[in-house]
Amino acid sequence: MTSAPVNEKNTSVLRDSVRIFEGDFKNTPPTPDGSYKIAAEIDYGKEILEAEKSIYLSNTAGIESFEAKLTGKENDTAGIVFTARTRGIGPTKENEPRQIVFRIKSTAGEVMATIPGKTSRGKIPQNADYTEYTAEWPGPLKPGTYFAEFLVSLRENENLTSFCLVDNTGPR
Repeated sequence: MTSAPVNEKNTSVLRDSVRIFEGDFKNTPPTPDGSYKIAAEIDYGKEILEAEKSIYLSNTAGIESFEAKLTGKENDTAGIVFTARTRGIGPTKENEPRQIVFRIKSTAGEVMATIPGKTSRGKIPQNADYTEYTAEWPGPLKPGTYFAEFLVSLRENENLTSFCLVDNTGPR
């Protein structure tokens, strides 16, 4: 079992707000590829909240980068351009059904849009083990804060995912 401290400075999270905390696993022993469970215990004042999620961990393949950029601004709405780069995860093969999608979600977790990722190899050398995926969502994305997600289905119930926050509350 491996663990990492999160929120060591005991930063508060205010009601009806979102705060993202990251754990640092850089100094832990290498973990072999496979299915794992992530568990979190959150001291929320008088009670401790517990959460658990199954994940598939891969050291030989993964998501190298992911970003979601706001586009245009018309009548206080915007769209999003998604870009993600994977290592060791190529386009779908005949006998390997694989879903590669981008999503935009409300902070409450409601999926607002799901957009299939398109392969774009132009910026990466052809002999590299990297694949770039892109997609566009024209919106409308009203002012507010949202989650963008990149999801790669490896096998049944085994997914790689990356999230980022999209802040559409101020000028671009």
